[in-house]
Amino acid sequence: MSKLITASYKQRKFVHSYLRTGNKKQAALEAYETTPKNASQVAAATLAKPTTLEYMKRIMDTAGMTDDAVANGLKAITEAGLSANSLKQATPAHALKALEMTSKLKDLFPAEKKKIEKSTLSVKLEGLSMEELQAKLNKLSDEARSFSKLLSKDVIEGEVINENMPKL
Repeated sequence: MSKLITASYKQRKFVHSYLRTGNKKQAALEAYETTPKNASQVAAATLAKPTTLEYMKRIMDTAGMTDDAVANGLKAITEAGLSANSLKQATPAHALKALEMTSKLKDLFPAEKKKIEKSTLSVKLEGLSMEELQAKLNKLSDEARSFSKLLSKDVIEGEVINENMPKL
């Protein structure tokens, strides 16, 4: 039987504060025993946890903030923020802030950036003895295994230069 994993008490407290204030640093200060200096890091770590995100999504969906409702609301806010009458009270910056806030709450920003690496392999084998060839082959095999381990950890985009290279 699989164990049900849910947000901790402090994560739930953080989510409620974050949704109420829109300030992740303030939410971390309210939910956790942390210093103002460390609050941003605590907030980022809390927002990176799947249990926190799932709890926030459930609250937002229950409140009627489904993806369709958010999209329609953002459209209305953006249009209202850009109309001639509303420019007396609101600015396009207000509409942009609404878009940014909702995007953060819906977790549309990536948690981390991936580095994409490319490698080129060039080997000269002419004039080498059998022992030297075997040593080169062993070294290349080790490098290929290391690269293969990288591929299994993350998705790495790149291009295949030599499709005739044997698979390991």
